[in-house]
Amino acid sequence: MSDDKSYIYRYGIAEGNLSDLCGQLTMLNQDIEQFRRRGAPPAIMNAMTARIGALETAIAGARAAQAQKRQSRSPAVASAATPLPGRRRAGEA
Repeated sequence: MSDDKSYIYRYGIAEGNLSDLCGQLTMLNQDIEQFRRRGAPPAIMNAMTARIGALETAIAGARAAQAQKRQSRSPAVASAATPLPGRRRAGEA
């Protein structure tokens, strides 16, 4: 296996860890720019482009899961609700 191919295949797509996924995407984008400058064969470029697409899909899924998790944890907030008689809102003296 040539150095170019071994360099490409060392990346795996992690599941769920958004910061790792974003880091991998940044590295792959930098790598593909270097390969373009070197004039890499189309097969290698296509493999990297496919890997970037898969990573972007994984990032979108992780962000959606994170947003859904965050939304399910936060309680419904009634900002315009009137307090019960004899009770004060938080922060009122």
